[in-house]
Amino acid sequence: MTPHPARTTETLPAGSHGTDETTPTGTDPSPEDSRPSRIPAFLHVGRRTHILLAQLMWTLIGSALLALGVWWVVNSSWGVQGLYYALPFLVLGMAKGLFILDRTARRTAERIDERGDDRFVLTFYSRRTWLIALGFMILGQVLRRLPIPRPDLGLIYVMVGVGLLLGSRAMWRSWWGYRHDHAHAGSEAPREGGPR
Repeated sequence: MTPHPARTTETLPAGSHGTDETTPTGTDPSPEDSRPSRIPAFLHVGRRTHILLAQLMWTLIGSALLALGVWWVVNSSWGVQGLYYALPFLVLGMAKGLFILDRTARRTAERIDERGDDRFVLTFYSRRTWLIALGFMILGQVLRRLPIPRPDLGLIYVMVGVGLLLGSRAMWRSWWGYRHDHAHAGSEAPREGGPR
């Protein structure tokens, strides 16, 4: 009879239950986590950049609409007197900015804060918001091509522009808060190589 080879018993260190050292503990990564991203890394930004882009969009568009509306009103047959006609639309724009767009801006800032950092650069707005913005841009082009006198259209531009500018205040405050928190955290961080 051929003797069986002696069985050797390997002693495992405490805490290891025969698992491979290269196997990570915890939950196995899902296929979505291990899937490489198709978006370059430099197109992923943080919350502070997102809130900056969102409020810049409101501020720049609002400023452009207000300036163009005032230009059309003043350079019409109304002259400078057209500014008096624009006052009711200015008040309407202020009311819209303070009571409607201000809440919208706060919701946008809260959404950006909840989503966290390392997000695609253009996702500072949701898909629904982007579609609404696209619809307003198309509506603006349609209005400019209709036989509407430029001074009358300028009054609408004044109202919308003032509303956007006032509504963007909430996002400006959020961005300033991120900036202040980032600077405060940087000042408290220990400097490498410094005295312990």
